Parts: sequence; structure tokens; C-alpha cells
Amino acid sequence: MLKEELDKKCYIDKVYSFENFITNESNIEIFELLKNYPNMNMKYNPIVIEGIFGTGKTHLNAFKNEHSDKYNIKIVECFDFSRDIMDNLIKKRMNTFLEEYDSADILCIDNILFLAHRETTQECLVEIIDKYIRNNKQVIVTTTLELSTVFSEMLKSKIYQGIKFTI
Repeated sequence: MLKEELDKKCYIDKVYSFENFITNESNIEIFELLKNYPNMNMKYNPIVIEGIFGTGKTHLNAFKNEHSDKYNIKIVECFDFSRDIMDNLIKKRMNTFLEEYDSADILCIDNILFLAHRETTQECLVEIIDKYIRNNKQVIVTTTLELSTVFSEMLKSKIYQGIKFTI
């Protein structure tokens, strides 16, 4: 998929930027990491950003607005992700769906908690995350709560093998 097509599908508003992000003690570390991402030798994959509503998790997806000139970045809100998986399973177009994800260098998954108790969607996400990690592509996940009993052990294992920031 072309970068322009990914940009059209991205729901992150262009007003989100690192310049208008308000930093504080709890978010400065992840802010600096994402802001300076192109200059870093990333060792952690995935990056999990956990925090209550209103702490700036989605705003940190301004990462796309700041770095899309260097990277092909796909941001997906989990409600849309789940709906797209079910739609593509029904229409027997999963290969096309997965190719869309393969084309990005970095995958940002927003509001992963929406996938609670959605086993098929979680299985597909495990496959996608695993492929990103194997291909040295970055995954960034945001969530409002720790992924406790509502997620498969396989998905929790994949997500928490990287680094977690609580903001």
C-alpha cells in the first residue's frame, strides 16, 4: 500500500504534534523516546503506553505526524481494526488485509483494550505483531488499563516482551 493511502486511512488529527504536547513527570520519558525515535537504536519492541483517559496516549501518536517523512507509519484504532478483521474474514480477503499491515514500517495500535474478549481479533493481532518483530519493524500500543484477564496469554506475552510506560 502506498504511503498516501496509509495517510488517508489514518485517523490521527494533524493538530497533534510534539510541539503542542504538554509534558510532565509521568510522560517525559516516552515523549523524548518517540520524539527522537529516528536517532535511537531501538531495542524495545513493542512499546506499550498505558494510562488513564486524558493522559495524552493518543496525542503521542503524533509520532506519525512528526516522522512520516522517514517511515511508513500505520495507526489503527482497535474498534476499526476489529471491524476490518471481521469484514475481511467474511469476504475471504484476509491476505489483502494482512498485506496492508505488511507495507508499514511502524504500527501504532490505539486503544487495544477494545479487543478484550475478541479471541479471533486477538489471534490476528498476535500474528501481525509477531511478524513486525521478526522483521525488525516497530509496534507501539496504547491502553487505558493493564492487559489482565481479558486478553489471551499469547497476546499479553507478545505485547509485554518490550517496554511499558505508564503515564
